[in-house]
Amino acid sequence: MLDREDKENYVIVMKVGYRLELDDSGGYRVRVRDDDAVALYLQDEYLGAVNKSSVIEESDLSPFKPACDVIINGTACAKKLVPVVSQNVSVVIHNPNGVSLLEKQLNITGKRYFQKNEIMNSWSITQPEPFIRQPVIWESAFGGECKIDEKEDGADSVPKANRLTDIQKAGHPDSEHAPLAHQVFEVNPLGKGFITSWYAQAKRPDRYPVPQITDPRYPISAENFASMISGNADLTAPQFLPAGFGFTGRAWQPRLSKAGTYDEAWLKERHPNLPHDFDFRYWNAAPADQQIPYPRLPLSVALQGFSPQGEIRFSLPGHEAFVLLRMNDGMLLPHAMNLDTLHIDANKLEVTLCWRFLLPVETPVRMIEARYETEPEKLLEKLFGFSMPERETNKEVPAHG
Repeated sequence: MLDREDKENYVIVMKVGYRLELDDSGGYRVRVRDDDAVALYLQDEYLGAVNKSSVIEESDLSPFKPACDVIINGTACAKKLVPVVSQNVSVVIHNPNGVSLLEKQLNITGKRYFQKNEIMNSWSITQPEPFIRQPVIWESAFGGECKIDEKEDGADSVPKANRLTDIQKAGHPDSEHAPLAHQVFEVNPLGKGFITSWYAQAKRPDRYPVPQITDPRYPISAENFASMISGNADLTAPQFLPAGFGFTGRAWQPRLSKAGTYDEAWLKERHPNLPHDFDFRYWNAAPADQQIPYPRLPLSVALQGFSPQGEIRFSLPGHEAFVLLRMNDGMLLPHAMNLDTLHIDANKLEVTLCWRFLLPVETPVRMIEARYETEPEKLLEKLFGFSMPERETNKEVPAHG
């Protein structure tokens, strides 16, 4: 990879997989996938149509992530498969000292709708329908798009100011059949609940889907919906922030804003290198509140609401991914890799870890070995034939000024 200073780096990536196996106590033990090791994803994998559905696996070929992405794929499951109209799902991750690295909760409901009262000219939200399983995907969170074709009912009432210009139509993803008007909620184009005043004026809906996945601290209301129709909504308010656990899209905001400026000046002065304002946080694909400082194993994880049997609790063992640098002068230098992606699939009961390491190409290294150590306490002995003496916990250590 090239960094913003156009210096070239080697990028070493390692992926490790684990299976979660139910034990006799009702918890889960963790087993390394040695027999069917996980492969690196070389491109994004989608739930359905490319760029029109949730990403379920993002390419592992990111050059650098400044933080660790925590991603959870899963389905909200009613306990003992007894139908519910609403339930919470959550994730909690702690380090060995009991320090919380991540705590997050979402509220999941059955299908519900914004319903218009024609007499009172007001909106309300219907009662949720019961459900047993509900995928936790961006399609069910707040977001979406408003689009009207030229021959569609209501097209004549779309104000000229809201219609696509010829230039916009030429640049539209479906330029051959570009719509008359099209507005996307850029933070989550896949979701539901987003509406514009011009679309409401043209279509005059009396029933509109409500997001089924929300932040329980900021539930969306009928008043929020009415404010969108009137054109007075503050779409940066927390009620309109899409709630989810999965990968965000590369072209979604605010992620896209970190990709830098690609203008005429960039074409003349920088192309094909990165713009100077490129932010490497662009490669972090998790929601902002699921990007944590690089953690060290072991870690304890607890998931609630993703299994009809109850909590999914497990501990990731204290394994260590590292590179062994064999320098030109014969020296051996082990160096820890950064754990920058922790991906939990609650449906498959699988966990994958992605580790990354950057090394400037001018480093006088003869060979780079990527290694994974399941007994890190024996690492020095394995590499150099000696181990560190155990610390004498009862002896006072003199203070140094």
